[in-house]
Amino acid sequence: SSIAYYLPKDWQRPWLWTGGALTLMLLAAWLLKKGKDWRGLVFMSTAVVTVFLLFGPMVHRNYLLWVIPLYCVVLAWSAYPAEKSRVD
Repeated sequence: SSIAYYLPKDWQRPWLWTGGALTLMLLAAWLLKKGKDWRGLVFMSTAVVTVFLLFGPMVHRNYLLWVIPLYCVVLAWSAYPAEKSRVD
């Protein structure tokens, strides 16, 4: 399970609200960024998934079946220079 499962009951709701606020801030940061590209979109998606896994109320081990390959792609992609493919 996620971290929220192990928190005291009175801390769980603020923890979930913090995760939601952090997710919205990450998405707003990407949307307001000039020069959006596919690389930034993939990195931001990975950040949002990470926030979901850290702040979600429950994380099943099956989530890792699709998250770990995503992290591997992002890690491999980060070794190459940024390309200039724009997202319109």
